[in-house]
Amino acid sequence: KPALTPRRNYQYEPRPGSTSPKRIDVTMKFGGSSLANAERVDHVANLIKDRINPPATLEDGSPNEETPVRPRAVICSAMGKTTNSLLSAGEMALEGRVDVEALRTLHTTAMKEFDLPQRTQDEVMCLLDECEDMLNGVRLIQELSPKSLDQLVSYGERCSVRIMAARLNQIGVPAQAFDAWDVGVF
Repeated sequence: KPALTPRRNYQYEPRPGSTSPKRIDVTMKFGGSSLANAERVDHVANLIKDRINPPATLEDGSPNEETPVRPRAVICSAMGKTTNSLLSAGEMALEGRVDVEALRTLHTTAMKEFDLPQRTQDEVMCLLDECEDMLNGVRLIQELSPKSLDQLVSYGERCSVRIMAARLNQIGVPAQAFDAWDVGVF
């Protein structure tokens, strides 16, 4: 049998004659504290933009030798303490109370601060409405299975990725939001 050879070449070089700097394919992951509010989302969006096209010089005037990257995926956790809030909301629903207003406020504030497109605002609000409906279901049937809990906490990431993708598009970085199951992650 022939020896196995890797199909992927990890030496990223520009095409011969190209003046483009070599780029490295990367996946970026940002946790909840990195995305805690609109200010932090904006910081992360600009960090991504600057890593794609690093400035030629640093603040002190010295040359920037940072290698540009090509993000293949940007993975976003839920904003701030959203996951903890959703877990608490699940427990509250089991006690007969449903309240997602703090989550609505956090996400609405960020969307308004960026003046995000109406489509993004509608998608996020639809997700939060669906989350509230799910919590009402939990309240009514008095059950929160592991599968339901997974679904419940997914709303945080699903809202976050839509806000991040819209902000990236606003600052000139083409981006599209996907839910994990849309890209084969279950």
